[in-house]
Amino acid sequence: MQTLKEIKKRVGSVKNTQKITNAMKLVSSAKFNKAGKAVVGARPYRQALDGLIGQLLQPDVEHKFLQAKQTDAQGEQKTLVLLFTSDRGLCGALNANMLKHLEKTLRTKHGDNFASSVDFIAIGRKAQQFCRKYKLNCILEQSRVEQLDPLVWQRELLKTASEKFQAGHYNKVYLAYQLFVSGLKQVPTWQQFLPIDTETTAEQTTEQAGEMLLEPDRKQVIDRILNQHLANQLFCALLNSSASEHCARMNAMDSATNNAKKVVKELTLQYNRGRQAAITKELIEITAGVQAV
Repeated sequence: MQTLKEIKKRVGSVKNTQKITNAMKLVSSAKFNKAGKAVVGARPYRQALDGLIGQLLQPDVEHKFLQAKQTDAQGEQKTLVLLFTSDRGLCGALNANMLKHLEKTLRTKHGDNFASSVDFIAIGRKAQQFCRKYKLNCILEQSRVEQLDPLVWQRELLKTASEKFQAGHYNKVYLAYQLFVSGLKQVPTWQQFLPIDTETTAEQTTEQAGEMLLEPDRKQVIDRILNQHLANQLFCALLNSSASEHCARMNAMDSATNNAKKVVKELTLQYNRGRQAAITKELIEITAGVQAV
């Protein structure tokens, strides 16, 4: 049984933890507010861009980003996955759910020995730890805190993925990230990046009145638009991943703060009961001593 001194010390310790979790909740709340607005603000542009691509891509259109590579230089089919996670923990089961979903998807598509047919670009330290745990080949690592200029990093990432795909090293490239749906829901997402999925873009095509005039010509316009589409896909994946992380951390720290309050309340009640029992015991001893005299 704990002494009164030990209980009092534990109450102080839990209160200090409560202050930390509450501060982290406030910080994450501010970051989530900014990141959430960025995600919502980027959706109309993405939808309009996908609709435009659906209109431009005719059945006879050929482009380097539309044709799947069948085999690599050694005659083997390989896949590249761009995995987005957070650098830090304390965000609930966000990273665990993402990595479990990824592992399940890879085992379904490539079997238990998926490590030999899948390479990774790890964005976030949790992704890097996942690759090391399963001894996966990671061709590029990037920590979120090192992204001093996201646009420069985005262009570098796009260049690496597109060049590897065009060279025939990979027949397909995928994005794996947390899709931000709402403040209470983040969905692990597996999305084809290369070759561009024309069926998905065709579904989002919007009707436009009149004919489309393309200058200087259809080939150059399509090339520019498809490059912009890929850059936008990466940017949206980063935004969704960031918003999901801050939202999950805010909710986790809010739960931790509330749990700390409950623990402090229970410990305070236990301390008061123990203190009252000690006072009652002393009074009984004093009374017994008086009666003995």
